[in-house]
Amino acid sequence: MSQNLKDIINEIKMFGITEKEAEVYLAILSLGTTTVSNIMKKVNIHQPRLYSILNRLYEKGFIEIEDGKPKLYKAVDPVKKMEDIISELAKRKSSVERILRSMNMDTLCSTVPTVWTTKGSKNIIYNSKNIINSSNNDLILSVETERLKSLLEALTEAYNRNVNIFILLYPLDVKNTLLEKVKKIAAVSLVPAGYYSVISDSKRCIYSQRTAVAGDGTLGEYAFIINDPTLTDLISDDLASRWLRAIVSDDRQMFPGRFPKTYTNHVFALFEIERLLKGGKKPIVSVKGRYVKNGEVFNQSGPVTDVVIKLDKLIYYFTMKTDGREISVGGPDALLEDVAAREITVHLTP
Repeated sequence: MSQNLKDIINEIKMFGITEKEAEVYLAILSLGTTTVSNIMKKVNIHQPRLYSILNRLYEKGFIEIEDGKPKLYKAVDPVKKMEDIISELAKRKSSVERILRSMNMDTLCSTVPTVWTTKGSKNIIYNSKNIINSSNNDLILSVETERLKSLLEALTEAYNRNVNIFILLYPLDVKNTLLEKVKKIAAVSLVPAGYYSVISDSKRCIYSQRTAVAGDGTLGEYAFIINDPTLTDLISDDLASRWLRAIVSDDRQMFPGRFPKTYTNHVFALFEIERLLKGGKKPIVSVKGRYVKNGEVFNQSGPVTDVVIKLDKLIYYFTMKTDGREISVGGPDALLEDVAAREITVHLTP
């Protein structure tokens, strides 16, 4: 079988038929209106199995059968058949969307596992794009140059939604053309190597080593999809630590994006605030969270007075002035600060 024929069969299989069914269909297509004996000369399939394949192709609408002695078989025009399939899928998609909208989506969402796995480069990219498309506030990536190219369109759409994007990019020898393009939509730091991860809004992420042992014992690309804030925070904290040690490729006073900017990741919000302060800006923050001591709701705004980042001790917080007093603000699991923040919005004063 030639490579061209293999490629055509693989494409046709996408429309719901098996490899052997595709092979028989193409044979009939090349023969025109024909008989079983002629088909058998084109394909290496025994007669009983061939009849079974022909019946399935007829049921699926790929061929027509004319009764007689002998029976005649004719292939349906492939372009028309594929257009019919696409049209039918579009109708089914609309129907499924209507049904899902009428169902209790909270119940559906509760069935999503905390951690699940996906294997293969295409599936990893597909799930990464889904995570990027679901983001509302911030995205944090650790990504290799070539894979980043596959995500650029989705990341640009996220940037246009005013999502804050931070990218740890490896290896160090990134082409300037790509780097300049990425810096228009994201804050970028360069690292010599790393693992692959995309984190959305501090609650969903995909994580993969460059190679990993799959569940069946084979070695290949294998990623974990994580739908849990606590597990996501562990990866996020590691990326924050790597960011501080990395080569920041952007010396602008402000990261890309429009103010106000809302963050769910307090450490990367700190990086933004610190840069603004060093650039002579006077950021105002609105913080939603809770008081650490009593758990009461905290929802206040005020100017930032200081930023504290101690990498060696894993201490990250800022202080803000509100109601005439200074409040220290840490992350969602803060123990030492006055407030544990779950959302931080950064404003710039005129």
